[in-house]
This record gives sequence, C-alpha cells and structure tokens, in this order.
Amino acid sequence: MSTTPVVASRFTTAELTWLLSLRPGGSATLVAVALGLPSPAETAAPDPSGLEQLIATGRATERRGEVLPHGEAVVVGDVLTSSSALVSVGTATALAGLVAVGRDRVLLLAPAGPAGVEVAALDAATPVGDAMAALAARIGEHAVVLVAVPGGPVTEVFPGADLAGRVQELLP
Repeated sequence: MSTTPVVASRFTTAELTWLLSLRPGGSATLVAVALGLPSPAETAAPDPSGLEQLIATGRATERRGEVLPHGEAVVVGDVLTSSSALVSVGTATALAGLVAVGRDRVLLLAPAGPAGVEVAALDAATPVGDAMAALAARIGEHAVVLVAVPGGPVTEVFPGADLAGRVQELLP
C-alpha cells in the first residue's frame, strides 16, 4: 500500500458525481449509493457545476476540448471508481464514514455539510477494520457497519466483540 500522503480535502457532491461518471461501474455505483449521489450508470451527463468547480480549483484541466482530473482529484477518482471494497459506518439514517479500499491506498470519506464530503487517506499502518471499529465505537449501540465488494453482496457486520477482525475478514 502506498504511503504517499493525500491531504484531507473537501469535495462537493457535484465534483464527486463528475469524478464517478468518468469510470462508471460497480465501485462507482456503490460509492454513489453510500453518499446519496446519482448513480453514474444512470447519469448520462452529470451536473456541469462539478466540472466547473474542479477546473476553478485546479483539480481538473482542459486541453484541446478534453477535461482531465488533476492532482488529488485523480487519486480520489481512481480509488472511488476502482476500489476492491467499501466499508461504511453510520446509523440507520445517516452515514458517518465510508472507506474505499483502492489498489495502493485507502481513502476515508466523511459527510461535511449538505453538499460536501471530506476525503483523506487512511494511514497505511492502520488496518481498515480497526479504523471502522473505532468509528463504530464512537457511534455506540446504534452503529450500522456495512461491507460491500463490487459485484458481490453487501454484508452487515454487527457491532460487538472483534468488530475490527470481522470487518477485516470480509475484505479481499
């Protein structure tokens, strides 16, 4: 797993929707569902404001009529659209955190207001199960932990003894 740092950044839901639309598929769809975004498979053309925001902040560049993500947006888009697993923690009505397990890094996403998401890299030395168990412990007995593998089932992992180990076992 890469230890190249990804600075914690805020992305708007419109920006994330645009990034997910670049590579629609199982992973992108699971991320969209978890974050309450339009499914990239169903969105012929995402809201152009996401692209405009990415260009304005330097996270996308336009060359010869083609727009490509740049910098941290490349990393975020790549991990979210090609992750091997997603783990979410929240309550029955709200998401507290979502982890996307990529090929060489793991990203933690957390809601940040009505139209934003904070994105940061999880430390390479921290097992995903440990991070999600710690978040579930902060929520308490009402925590809902879900593990999803693109193309596979979504599995609920009930809080309790060895939550970290039980989550880790479900990851590819």
